[in-house]
Amino acid sequence: MPSSAGRYSGKLRSLRAAVALYVVFCNRVRRHGSLRGMDAGDGAGGRPDDPAGGAAAPGRAAHYPAIRHDLSRSGRDIVGNPLDGEVDRMSDHGGSLTEKVGDAPPVYRITNLTKRYVGQSRAANEDITFDVNAGEIFGILGENGAGKSTLVRQMIHLLAPTAGSIEFLGRPLGPNASRQVGYLPQQADALNHLTVEEALYYTAHLRSLSATAAVEDRDTLIRCWHLDAIRSQDSATLSGGQRRLLRIAVAAAGRPDVLILDEPTSDLDPTRRRMVWRNLRRLRQTYGVTIILVTHDAAEAERVVDRVAIVRQGRMVAIGAPSRLKDVVGRVLQIEWCYPASEPPRLPDGVVPEQRGRGCWTVRLPWRDMLELLQQLDPAKVEDLRVTMPTLEDVLIHYAQSPPRASVQRPVP
Repeated sequence: MPSSAGRYSGKLRSLRAAVALYVVFCNRVRRHGSLRGMDAGDGAGGRPDDPAGGAAAPGRAAHYPAIRHDLSRSGRDIVGNPLDGEVDRMSDHGGSLTEKVGDAPPVYRITNLTKRYVGQSRAANEDITFDVNAGEIFGILGENGAGKSTLVRQMIHLLAPTAGSIEFLGRPLGPNASRQVGYLPQQADALNHLTVEEALYYTAHLRSLSATAAVEDRDTLIRCWHLDAIRSQDSATLSGGQRRLLRIAVAAAGRPDVLILDEPTSDLDPTRRRMVWRNLRRLRQTYGVTIILVTHDAAEAERVVDRVAIVRQGRMVAIGAPSRLKDVVGRVLQIEWCYPASEPPRLPDGVVPEQRGRGCWTVRLPWRDMLELLQQLDPAKVEDLRVTMPTLEDVLIHYAQSPPRASVQRPVP
């Protein structure tokens, strides 16, 4: 067990690193004349208006005048042709986001993005094109190794693309976008030896909040994410679930306009997972925060996203609302039942079930054939019965088993 002197030494090193980073940051932004409100002590907390060091960029209020309205999905009407040739891009032009933000540009506009690493024959990302709208929960879904993390690291200026372009809030993506984007990577050890409250305070302050505003933001996040009992604890000593909650809170510190969360609930129990999405929805509905979820968990993505892009082998093979993407696997029902193994049921002609275990079967049928099958089952002998529609996981598996294809492209207006 480390000695108290060792723990103090580790904390001191982390604090010195944080201070050094803060000094470098301040010098850089002052050099470009874009630091406002950080040292003035104002309670509101300033936000730089000059991300490129030149003319002032339109602020969030100018781009998104009505973004504080409730942007919940209820009432959204998804329209459009589900298939644009071979392009699986489902339109999402309902009466919600675009009406609330007026003529706002997409938060992200990514065009023909390609990333190749030296020495690798296959591109990590190839010719990817899509938009992320203001205030939506957008999913990036794919198997492990599909290129999701490489994509988002380019979206926050941690990686330079080999080709293509990224626009953020209507302007070319630059390094100062990191102050408007909160990023949660899959793994992050930079918080070790900082306490919970130190990690939140320094992050908020580095993202342009004044000292007073950073303290207020820290205390709000501690309450919101139920971190009060561990606020003085070193982050290195936290459990996996506590560390994950802290990292999500750190991503949200400083009031960023966009949150990019890479597998945010991977270490969490069901209760905390629900709390995470309750808080994230509140941020979206109250402040219009745009949330980008990066995951391989199709079930979670289906529950929370407005739209989702499916990435396979570095290419984006489909994008749209989950309900529309399911059209690719057909409007069939999956029926699963368990029956005494010694007395299998008689089934309608032509129905060939797949056995999932002793006494358990599953079959996919059109709606019109469902009742005929169910009538053949004796309710007294049915041990379990489930009828489900296709899921986003079925869509993901469909593309995983299909031949590789080119990335889909943005429809021409």
